[in-house]
Amino acid sequence: MGQLAADGTLFTELGTTLLRVLTGAAIGVLVGVTAGTLSALSPVAAGALDPIRVLLTGVPPVVVVMMAMIWLGPGGTVVVLAVVAVLLPQALVATEDAVRRVDPELTEMSRAFRVPWHWLVRHVGLPSVAPPVIAAVAVSLSGGLRLGLMAEVLAAPDGVGAAVSTARGYLETARVFAWAGVAVLFAVVVDALVLRPVRRRTSAWLESV
Repeated sequence: MGQLAADGTLFTELGTTLLRVLTGAAIGVLVGVTAGTLSALSPVAAGALDPIRVLLTGVPPVVVVMMAMIWLGPGGTVVVLAVVAVLLPQALVATEDAVRRVDPELTEMSRAFRVPWHWLVRHVGLPSVAPPVIAAVAVSLSGGLRLGLMAEVLAAPDGVGAAVSTARGYLETARVFAWAGVAVLFAVVVDALVLRPVRRRTSAWLESV
């Protein structure tokens, strides 16, 4: 690990992997939350999105990686799509379920008193929807990170996963174990510096609204 850090390879490959995972996570969460909200609020949207939801939740993400490799060829886009394949259905299902569980009596009372829609969203919708969605996304992000590393092993020319594959191909056992350790530490750091603070700040924000 010291050698990888000294020659700059460690930080270059980590940055590449992190960028891909964050890009896939942002796309998956944004599309999933939007689709889940529409599905919960509109029967027409629910009917249109239900086959897509069943397909995304039923197809193993590794199959998505293989199909993406066939269609797009090896590259970083395959890794991004793999992360999207994990987070999008989880965000969709969690958002749809959370929106449908919003207390209908509070919603009806807010409409009766003609409160502004932004007040309704902030004080009724978000406190009910945000916790389960964030919890689902946090759990899914860990899975997306693991799948992203696997996709790099199979399809990417760079990144931590690709470095593991290259070291294995050249029988550089020490580098294989070093990169494996880097992958584990990377996952731990993401959980400690990203996922836990987001959950804490979300809980504090929900208590303040």
